[in-house]
This record gives sequence, C-alpha cells and structure tokens, in this order.
Amino acid sequence: MNLNSLTDNELLGKFVNHDRQAISYLYDLLLPDLTAFILSNSGQRSDAEDIFQEGLLVLYKMASESGFEIKYSIKSYFSTICRNIWFNRLKKNKREEFYGDWANDEIKQDGSLHEMLEQNAQMALYKKHFLLLNEKCKQILEMYFKGKKMKEIADTLDMASEGYVRKKKYECKQSLFDSIQNDPMYEELKVY
Repeated sequence: MNLNSLTDNELLGKFVNHDRQAISYLYDLLLPDLTAFILSNSGQRSDAEDIFQEGLLVLYKMASESGFEIKYSIKSYFSTICRNIWFNRLKKNKREEFYGDWANDEIKQDGSLHEMLEQNAQMALYKKHFLLLNEKCKQILEMYFKGKKMKEIADTLDMASEGYVRKKKYECKQSLFDSIQNDPMYEELKVY
C-alpha cells in the first residue's frame, strides 16, 4: 500500500490501529526533521529519539480520542508536540538560556491543547528568528519590549539619538518579521 496517497487523518487512523507500515512511515517522515531540530537546540541524537517516542505517545493519545482530526499537516502538528516537549525538558534542566519572559506574556494558557501547542510553536518560531538577529537588534528589541523609553535605550546603548533608536527599532522589527515570514514553518502554522 502506498501511504503517500493517504490523507494525514487516514494515516493517523492507521497509526492508532497499530499498522506497522504506518508506524514505519511516520518514523521515516518525522524523525529526520526532529533530529535536526534537537541537534541544533542543545540536544543529542539520543535526546531526539527520546523526544520522538514521547511525541508519538502524545500523538497516539490525542489521535485515539473520538472525533480527533488534525487541521494542519501531520509534520507541523507532530513538530509542535515535540518542540514543546523538548523546550519543557530544556527549561526543566535549565539548559536553555531564555531571553526574558516578555515574549511569553501574550500566550494564553487557558485554551485547548491544540491552541496551546500552536501558540508554543509560534513562540518557538519567534525565538528561533529573534536569536538570529545581530546583538544590537536583540538589545534594542529586548529593551523596547520591556517598556523602555527611546531616550533610555539611546543612552544605555550609547546611540546618537532617540530618532536613530526609532529607526533601528523599525529596521530590527522588519528584519525579524521578514525572517519569520521566510521560514517554511510560518506557512504551516499560518502565523499572523
């Protein structure tokens, strides 16, 4: 049977029914991307395998619920599950350096699990691209998001004027938005 022709929900149905071909297909489809992600985020290959197994268990439990359907690709859905597991593990082990909680303030934890997973994936995408900014941009945006005035930012970072800080802030935000929008995960998550 060619599993490529199945919809993601049909594939999940086979997975929940312990179809060996479907399970093997999911390994081939999902493990390489997860391994690359874990390796690029303070992890090792063994971490990727552990997170993959945990992710499969979460996916299995969710897919086993009556009426469960995914609305996004299985790759993005599974990636979101595993990224959340990994970031929680990093947080627990204090191996990840967080750049302040200001970025998490807008996430509402009272929604459904699906909404929370989607929000966490969006936050992971944001953090990934924020970390790619140059140091000056990171400093400007961090101070701006913490509510600092333009004059205070200019003085602290030894910049010429408030107007120059405003201009740089705009350029940094634009650079961040452009970087996020060019990431393939952006389309999968439909981040707005």
